Amino acid sequence: MGYLLASVAMALALTAPVAADGSIEWAQIESIVAQSSTLRAFVTSTLDVSSHGVARRFGWQQKHLGGARVGPYEFPARRKGATAAFDLTLTICTEPSFFDASGKPTTWDVAASFTERLLFVAVSEPNSPHVECPDWVGDP
Repeated sequence: MGYLLASVAMALALTAPVAADGSIEWAQIESIVAQSSTLRAFVTSTLDVSSHGVARRFGWQQKHLGGARVGPYEFPARRKGATAAFDLTLTICTEPSFFDASGKPTTWDVAASFTERLLFVAVSEPNSPHVECPDWVGDP
């Protein structure tokens, strides 16, 4: 039984497009939020966002994307001008599009590059339900 569970876990780990969360800098994803001038204006006028957040990270089994970060992105935030600790979470949901080495659309597992389209941002308080972004796994 233990061997079967270990085998299933290994199979999932080797086929999952995103291996774990990884750290990311706000400056690296500001351009994604800027895809919507309205949402960018809302975020920058109402929130102070931490310069460090987390994102999904592609596993190293992916030759070209291994280690790259992809949404959803989560950053600690607080009300603009507040001096208290970051007490909010800013979640940025995106939809990636994957491309092969010649720039043609493909699936994540053979992609050489990707772009992301902003879907929405959400602000949540501690102890509120976790924001769920649409799941893109396996979609080109």
